[in-house]
Amino acid sequence: MTIPGPLFKRPQRISLLLLYAIAAFLAILELFQALPGAAFNIGLLVAVVGSFGLLLYRLRAQHLPADRLAVRLMLIGIGAAFGPGMLLAVVPQIFSVTTGMSALLLAGLAIPLLPFFYIYAIYKRHLGNLEFRANRLLSIYSFVLLYATIFVLAFVLGSHWLVADTSSLAFSLVLSTAFVVAGPPLRARYQRWFDRLAYGTRYEPEEIIRVFANRIQTALERDALARLLTSELVPSLLIRESALRLIEDKEITVVYTAGVNMDSRRESLPALQELLNLGDRYLTPTAQVAGQFNWVHLAIAIKIRDKTVGAWLFGRRDPDDFYSTSDIALLRTLANQLATAIENMRLFEETRRRLVEMETVNRISTALRVAQNLGEMLPIILNETLAMLEVPAAALWLYEAEKGELRQKAARGIPDVEFAPNWGEEIARRVLASGQPYLVSEVAQPQPAPGELSAVAVPIRNANEISGVIGVAVPAPRQLTSEEIGLLTTIAEIAGIAIHRTRMHEQTQLRLKHVQALYEIDMAITSSKDLGVTFNILLEHLTTQMRVDAAAIWLVNTHTLRLEYAAVHGFRSRVAERAGLRMGEGYAGRVALEGRAIFIPELPDAASLPVGTQLLAAEKFRAYYGAPLIAQGQVKGVLEIMHREPFDLGADSLEFLQSLAAQAAIAIDNTELFNNLQRSTLDLAMAYDATIEGWSGALDLRDKETEGHTRRVTEVTLGLARVMGISDADLAHMRRGALLHDIGKMAIPDSILHKPGPLTDEEWQIMRRHPTYAFELLSPIAYLRPALDIPYCHHEKWDGTGYPRGLKGKQIPLAARVFAVVDVWDALRSDRPYRAAWQEVQVREHIQSLSGTHFEPSVAEQFLRMDLPPC
Repeated sequence: MTIPGPLFKRPQRISLLLLYAIAAFLAILELFQALPGAAFNIGLLVAVVGSFGLLLYRLRAQHLPADRLAVRLMLIGIGAAFGPGMLLAVVPQIFSVTTGMSALLLAGLAIPLLPFFYIYAIYKRHLGNLEFRANRLLSIYSFVLLYATIFVLAFVLGSHWLVADTSSLAFSLVLSTAFVVAGPPLRARYQRWFDRLAYGTRYEPEEIIRVFANRIQTALERDALARLLTSELVPSLLIRESALRLIEDKEITVVYTAGVNMDSRRESLPALQELLNLGDRYLTPTAQVAGQFNWVHLAIAIKIRDKTVGAWLFGRRDPDDFYSTSDIALLRTLANQLATAIENMRLFEETRRRLVEMETVNRISTALRVAQNLGEMLPIILNETLAMLEVPAAALWLYEAEKGELRQKAARGIPDVEFAPNWGEEIARRVLASGQPYLVSEVAQPQPAPGELSAVAVPIRNANEISGVIGVAVPAPRQLTSEEIGLLTTIAEIAGIAIHRTRMHEQTQLRLKHVQALYEIDMAITSSKDLGVTFNILLEHLTTQMRVDAAAIWLVNTHTLRLEYAAVHGFRSRVAERAGLRMGEGYAGRVALEGRAIFIPELPDAASLPVGTQLLAAEKFRAYYGAPLIAQGQVKGVLEIMHREPFDLGADSLEFLQSLAAQAAIAIDNTELFNNLQRSTLDLAMAYDATIEGWSGALDLRDKETEGHTRRVTEVTLGLARVMGISDADLAHMRRGALLHDIGKMAIPDSILHKPGPLTDEEWQIMRRHPTYAFELLSPIAYLRPALDIPYCHHEKWDGTGYPRGLKGKQIPLAARVFAVVDVWDALRSDRPYRAAWQEVQVREHIQSLSGTHFEPSVAEQFLRMDLPPC
C-alpha cells in the first residue's frame, strides 16, 4: 500500500500541537491549584472538541485509504487519551462517589497516549519491522489503561452499592478474579480491533477465503478487481507490496501495482517466467531475482486449465517480510479463485466487446443508410471511428484495382487534409499487401502538428478482396489496446461491406445511365435521319455522363480526304465549326489515319503540342481522348472528348465511349444508306412517272382526235381533288391513274377505236371492255396498283348503270367518281368522228342534268363551281 506522508502540513501540525500544549499547561496549573477547577474543564473541553473537530474535517476531506486510516488512528488516540479521565471524572460525580488518587493516576497515565498515537499514525510506515512492535506496544498500553479504568469504576461503584454490609475484601477478590479471567480474551479481541485500525485489516486470514470468494467472482472488470485486491484483500493480509500481471498474447498486461514504484513498460516476459519458476515458496533477499522484480519475495502463478495466464507477486508485508507455509497456501487458494475470476472477467470482456461490436455495427449501419454515394459515406465512417475509439485522427484509403493505385479518399483530425503522408504511402501499402493490421509506435507528422503519434492501420475487406485501408492515430504515449484494434477491425469490415455495396450501386446506376443514354441515342438514330440532331444528342449525353468539358465529332470527306467538324459541344469559341484537318494531322487526324483510339490523360504544354492541335491549346484543354468511328470496315469519322483538367478513364468509361463511338458510326452509316436509298427511290419514281407519261403520250398519238385529252383531264382532276380535300399521297396515285385511264384502249382494234360512225352493239361490247383490259394490264405492277381506281372504275355511274361492274353510289372509289365528271366534261368539249364539240354552257347544263344519276351530286356541284380552263 502507499506509505502516507505527514497527516497535516506544517502550519496545521504546529497549531494542533499548540492546542494540546495549552490544554496540558492548564491541566498542570489546575493540578497545583493555581487556577480554579473551571479553567481546567474549559481547557480540556477546548482540547478535546478542537481536536475532534479538526480530525473529523480531515477525515471527510481525505480520499486515500492510508490517509483516512491515519485520521482514524488520531481519533482513537484522542479517545484513549482523554477517555479514562472523563470516565473517572464524570461517572462517579453522577453517582456522588469519590474516586481517589487512583483515578487521577490513570488519567495522568492516559494523557501520553495522545502524542504516541499522533506520531504512530503519521510515521508508522517509516518504522519498517519496528512497526509491528510499536503497534503491539501501543495496543497493550492503551488496553491496560482502558481496562484499569473500567476496573476502577467497577470497584468504586460496586464498593459503594454492594458492600455496605459485607466484607470489602471478598468483593475485591471476586472482582479482581473476574477481571483477570476476562482479560486475555478481551485483550485478543482488542488487539484484532486495533489491528484493523492500525493496518486496515477488516478480516482475519481464516475468514478471507469465505468472505472474498464470492466478491472476487463478481468483480467482472479489471478496475473493480484491482480496487478489491488493493483496498481490501491485500491489506487484510498485511501485505505492503504486491502486483498482479496477466499474460495475454505473449505480452504482460498490468492489472494493479501497490506499494512499489516500478516501470511496467520495461517488464519482460522471460524475467516474469523465471520468477514463476521460483514461485510458490518464500524468496529470501539473497534468493531474489534481479531486475524489475527484485522486490518480489513470493510469486504465485495464476493458471486456467493448466495454462499460466498471470502472476500474483508479493513483496514486503507486516509485521515482517516472511511468508509462512500457511500464508502461501492461503494465497494459492486465493489465486485459484482469482484465476476463475479472471476467466469470468475475460468472458465478460469478450461479451461486452461483442456487445460493443454489435452496437457499433448497428450504429454505423444506421448512419450509413442515409449515404447515397462514397462521397457521403466515407466521412460518416471516419466520424464514427473517431467517436467510438476516442482518437483524434483517422484516414481512409481505397484501392482502385483498375489502375492498381491506393489513394487517400478521406481524412479527419491531425492533420486535417494529409494524414501522416510519410507512413500513409508505406504502411497503407504494407497493410494492403499483407492483409494484416499494422501498428506504428511513432509517426513523424508534418508541421505544424505538435507531438508524436502512434497509429494503427487495418485492411478494409469485402468478400475475399481488400478494397482499402483505414488507420487511426493517437498522441503518444497512448497505445491502442487489442480491444480497440478489434473494434477498428469490426468498423473496417462494416466499411468494406458498405463500400462494396455502394460501389456496386454506383456502378449499376452508372451502367443504367449509360444504357439509358445509348437507348436515347439509338431512338434518335432510328427516328431522325438528320445527323446534326443525332450528333447533338450524342454529344450532350457524352459530356453529361463522362463529366467532361467538351466533345466533338469529325467526319471524313472522301472527296477531299480531310476531316471536317460535324458537331461540337462545350467549346468556348466557334472556331471549331470552321476547322478542318488533313488525314494524319493532329490527334484526330492520327486517329482517322491509324484507325485506333488515342488517350492522353494530361496534355503537354502548348509549345509541345503537335501540328493541328492549336485549338486544344486555345481552349485550354488538359486531357484528350479520340476514338475512330468505324462502320463496315471503313473509318467514317472521329469522336473526341476533352477536359480542362487531367482525368483518368476507367473500364466502364472506356466501354461507354466505345459504345458511343459505335452508335455514332452506325448513325453515319445509316444516314448514308438512307440517303442513297432515298436517292435511288426518287430516281426510280421519276423513271416510273416518265414511263407512265410516255405511255400516255403513246395513247394520244394513237388516237389523233383526243390528243391532249389525257394531259387536260389529269390537271383538272388534280385541281378538283385538292378542292375535295384529298391528301397529297392520294393525289400522286390519282395523277398516275388519270394518265393511264385509257390504257385499256390499247387492246381495242383500230377499226372500232377510229370508226367514224356509230358503233354497233357488238362493237360497244368490245369498247366497254377497255377498263377490264386496263385492270388486267396494270394490276400485276405493284407500283401502279394504288392507281387502278381511275382506269378500272371511271365509267361506273352513281345510279349503278355504268360498266364494267355496275358499281353504285359510294361503292365507286372516290378517285373514279371525281375523274368521271372531268372525263365527260373534256369529252363533250372535244370533237369526235361522230359529233362536233359542245359549247361550254351546254356541257355545264348536261353535267348538271346527270347529277345524281351518272355523277355523285356533291362532286358535280363542286366541279361546276371551279374556274375551268378555256377550250
